[in-house]
Amino acid sequence: MGALALATLLVAACGRERGRPPTAAAQACRAAMEAAGKAGHLSPGLREALACEGLYADRACAAAWAALGRSAAAVDDALAALEGACRAACIRVSGGAPLRGCVDPIDRFGDGSRLGRVVELDRALLEHLGLTPSLAEGLAMRALVLGAGSAVTSIDVPPPAGGAGGPGPGAAAGAELIIEVDRDELRVGGEVVHVDDLTGTVSRLRHLRGVTRAQVRSAADVPYARVVDVLDAVRASGIDEVSFSTRP
Repeated sequence: MGALALATLLVAACGRERGRPPTAAAQACRAAMEAAGKAGHLSPGLREALACEGLYADRACAAAWAALGRSAAAVDDALAALEGACRAACIRVSGGAPLRGCVDPIDRFGDGSRLGRVVELDRALLEHLGLTPSLAEGLAMRALVLGAGSAVTSIDVPPPAGGAGGPGPGAAAGAELIIEVDRDELRVGGEVVHVDDLTGTVSRLRHLRGVTRAQVRSAADVPYARVVDVLDAVRASGIDEVSFSTRP
């Protein structure tokens, strides 16, 4: 094989590995999340759609997501297989500079669950595949729904520090901002804020209080599209460290 032909094959292989951002697959995945939120339950078809296997060029990783989406049974085993396959894919597509979520995903929910690591791993992988941080964060949260058959079905959020008489939920203790999301209401610092004003509000608090991170706490019945919109708005304010949890 000539040098030119070999070089062409190498470039083609690299293109398949890195490729362009999976924009169409991301849009389809987000649509599946919106559909699941509207339905309020997971049919077999919705579970399969939420696997969003089209996001992943790596066959092993895509197959692991497909397996998680096919059945609510044996979810822990499926999550374990997914974590192994997609971590390898994440490191490979990182180009030698993997995000921490690829090699040592943090426990997102503080409960020692594999589910929390899978969310963080998927967020890192989707960023390496070219999706924006906010979109990667939003799509990674679908693991909470597909993993509902595991030991963790929801994440309990502790009450604000200081109890009923203490600081409100938006108090920036430790430079963290708490944002609470319900179906019809959004609160920042205990004050109701319209979603269209969220970016400006958070940006002002970032400068006034020195806020460096934010935690979005969503009620369990909030549609996923609304949660993703809130995450997008918070990141647009200039805060990059944004975590997410659900509450009853």
